[in-house]
Amino acid sequence: MGAAGPQGEQGPRGDTGPAGPRGEAGETGPQGLKGDAGETGPQGEQGLQGAQGPRGEKGDPGGVRGAEVKEAPIIGGSGAAMCDPGQSATGGGYKINNGTGHAYQSLPVFGVSKDPRGWEVRTTNSANGTVYVICAPWG
Repeated sequence: MGAAGPQGEQGPRGDTGPAGPRGEAGETGPQGLKGDAGETGPQGEQGLQGAQGPRGEKGDPGGVRGAEVKEAPIIGGSGAAMCDPGQSATGGGYKINNGTGHAYQSLPVFGVSKDPRGWEVRTTNSANGTVYVICAPWG
């Protein structure tokens, strides 16, 4: 055998070979940073009506308790019937004696704080009669 000859020129590139087998999975990486908050979403649809609640306890009886009628004379064309302290006027009226005149004013009498405290009547021809007020406890 003789001596090795000089190195020849590089030959053409060969075809790509087939893919090798898949490698094993790597380890899980560290937790990433917290992301920014997203935008508020649209309002949802109205929900269904809930079930009827339980029946409540029986309440106190209604109505006005302790109402009373006070009266006072109409003399010389005017008169006023007043409620006791702690009561308010809820209405009133009058009666003229013997058709001697007629009432031209029939209205509540108001206290300093604008609470109705009585009933006042004024008549024509200085007519006489009776004024009535309906009083009920208040406050």
